[in-house]
Amino acid sequence: MGAYYFDSSGLAKRYIKEVGSAWVESLTNLTSGNENIISLATGAEVAAAICKRARTGALKTADAASALAKFKLEFKSHYFVVNLSDQIIDRAMNLAEKHGLRGMILFSFLRHWS
Repeated sequence: MGAYYFDSSGLAKRYIKEVGSAWVESLTNLTSGNENIISLATGAEVAAAICKRARTGALKTADAASALAKFKLEFKSHYFVVNLSDQIIDRAMNLAEKHGLRGMILFSFLRHWS
């Protein structure tokens, strides 16, 4: 059991099958017991990524609609959604610089600040 921060490119792998999807699925599956953290902006970014795949033909329209519906359903109930203020970002940058923290560890620490 752990805490993981996902940016949009990482989280999109849960909804769009590509390299790394199985790993992301294993971390984000509710049975994993992990706390999965995303920023508020990730909602729009993942939706845009799914829709772009449909527009470019990389994803069938029906598959994109299904993926988007699943993401919208899970967005607020499946993830710890944080709205990151300037203060939190500044603190995160300082901690990363001082301690060499990786993004997932850093945002796991900062989730209590938002």
